[in-house]
Amino acid sequence: AAPQMNYQQPQQQMYQQAPQQPNAAGAYLKRLIDTYKVVFKDPIGIGKQFVQSGDAALAAGFMLLQSILVAFFGMIVEAQTYGKAYKSIIGIASVFGGSKGHTGFEAPYAKVFFGTLLFSLLFQVILVLCIFLAMMIIKNNVTWQQAAVLASLRSITVAPIVIIAMILILINPVAGLFVFFVGSIWGLILIAIDLPLYNTPQSGLVYMLLFIAIVVAMIVKLLLMTKVGYKFYLPDALLNNIAKDL
Repeated sequence: AAPQMNYQQPQQQMYQQAPQQPNAAGAYLKRLIDTYKVVFKDPIGIGKQFVQSGDAALAAGFMLLQSILVAFFGMIVEAQTYGKAYKSIIGIASVFGGSKGHTGFEAPYAKVFFGTLLFSLLFQVILVLCIFLAMMIIKNNVTWQQAAVLASLRSITVAPIVIIAMILILINPVAGLFVFFVGSIWGLILIAIDLPLYNTPQSGLVYMLLFIAIVVAMIVKLLLMTKVGYKFYLPDALLNNIAKDL
């Protein structure tokens, strides 16, 4: 079988494509899973090779995976806020139904899921853009595809941590949120570790600009959340009450 990626360890093929893949979607899914396995096992060594490949198609898949998991995480958080956890899980299973908890408001699970999904994807696009622009300023010739792969390394790292956080938050909300944020921070650190440096003696300046790019992306995310994003998590009845008060 022929190797599918060009970012492989010396004397070791990263993975092989199974013969006679049924269709393009099946082949892509296999590449996604196989790449996830090897990068997750060695996020620094293989991660650097993945960045060099600039495989934006796989990067997009990892970002989507993380966003879907974060959307479910947001629904669990909503459950802890507006309803009992077991009721919300039943609601999720019944096509994103709602449940009324101790607040008297119905948790808007569908709005939380799709709003969080879109918001998470938007933030990752902003992160890619900020990284790419910062590297252009310093003339560190990172392509936009490599910037996308860099951002997707965070997604690869965060995905299993989000699953753990979802379980923990049902037991202890503080512990669940703590694990979630720690995982996010580690993902951002990994971006710096795997950042390619191209013929520049100013590595300190490169990392400083990368840090600034990440901070700018976070600030934009915070501003969007305070202006628009918070509405995903508030029941319509509560939003109407707030509008009337204003």
